[in-house]
Amino acid sequence: MSELPTGWAVCLLDDVIKVQNGYAFPSKDFQQTGVPVIRQSNLDGNRVSLEHCVYLDAKWLKLKPDFILRKNDVLIGMSGSVGKLCVYDIDKPALQNQRTGKMVPFSIDFLDWRFMWEYLKTIEQQLMEKAKGLGVVNVSAIDIESLPFRLAPLNEQRRLVAKLEMLLDKVDACQKRLAKIPVILKRFRQSVLAAACSGRLTADWREKNSHDKEWVVHDLSEVGSVTGGITKNSKRNKLSLQTPYLRVANVYQNRLELGEVFKIGVTEQEFERARLVKEDILFVEGNGSLDQIGRVALWDGSIARCVHQNHLIKFRSGKGVIPIYVLLQMMAPEGRAQLIEKATSTAGLHTLSISKISDVTLPVPPLPEQKEIVRRVEALFALADQIEARYIKANAYVDKLTQSILAKAFRGELVPQDPNDEPASVLLEKIKAEREKNEKKNVRSKGNKQ
Repeated sequence: MSELPTGWAVCLLDDVIKVQNGYAFPSKDFQQTGVPVIRQSNLDGNRVSLEHCVYLDAKWLKLKPDFILRKNDVLIGMSGSVGKLCVYDIDKPALQNQRTGKMVPFSIDFLDWRFMWEYLKTIEQQLMEKAKGLGVVNVSAIDIESLPFRLAPLNEQRRLVAKLEMLLDKVDACQKRLAKIPVILKRFRQSVLAAACSGRLTADWREKNSHDKEWVVHDLSEVGSVTGGITKNSKRNKLSLQTPYLRVANVYQNRLELGEVFKIGVTEQEFERARLVKEDILFVEGNGSLDQIGRVALWDGSIARCVHQNHLIKFRSGKGVIPIYVLLQMMAPEGRAQLIEKATSTAGLHTLSISKISDVTLPVPPLPEQKEIVRRVEALFALADQIEARYIKANAYVDKLTQSILAKAFRGELVPQDPNDEPASVLLEKIKAEREKNEKKNVRSKGNKQ
């Protein structure tokens, strides 16, 4: 980290902290209510989550008092989620399960737990690098305790913690505000589509550009052709005509993922039926989630002589509709609702078909208005994309800000040093003395029990 601030001391975690492993509570005794048992799966970010938590009868608090967790205990993953740090910030006691480590200061009088917690976050990567094993990785208490620790004078610990709390609270508030932006942008895009495809977006345009023709509702099969794709089977490997083909994995809502495109054998007749032409619209036929069924994208023509698999259904626009306008309609709330309704089945198999896609209705305005709708939607979506790009940049900056603040704090640059503070080297001696005193007390206590 840089040279040591005045009055600070470098030591090992082992000099100030004991890492206590949890207890293997019997899973047969787990129940739905009672005392929470904190396992690896409950270490969620900076705080412990009780979602999917298991519980034990309160008798275990008396049976295993050494493994009681209390508010502000600092926990660390020791198996699987190695190095993941959390604070137990819940008011009621819990029980510490096996492989969930607890960072226990030898003296709470000389080491502020919040100072310890903030410092540990700066070496989280080092904690993770201590992991060993194949499959499920593990880390031992000795591995963790062997890492370095920077100890500040006690008064400076408290000044530092107060400053960090103020700054990190502001960072947290900023992150929460930023987290709302993707939701707002999603709603904005859906509102634009809803307004565009209902005619509200171009109401002013119609007043200035009156036409004899009104909006007319058609089935998709009336304004273009709907066709299926190529069924995959082992016999296709023997066909001489091998051509690229799109799968469900290549088609997402309003975008294509073409990083991995395979080839398939087809006959000349099949190729003519399933070949893709630029601005063809592809519908995903089926998915485990209704939200993903019928997701649509416009073929960009970037791969020559490309066809599509049968799990994608193709729509090719006729002369009366603009392909991008049809795409917008299928992405709009009304279009999505139709696709989901047609895909829904009481048998639990949710799929679309050529006939179902053909029957989807489409409100069709005159071509000039379709062009204006597309122009306005693209302009508004471009604005949303600009905001999203700025959000991504700001979010990345804020994510780095916490580590930047912590690094500055433990370089001694966040609060001033006070030459009148008792130096950390003296604290280390006091911690050592208290540790030895407690160890002797524990030995006597065990001897008395025997």
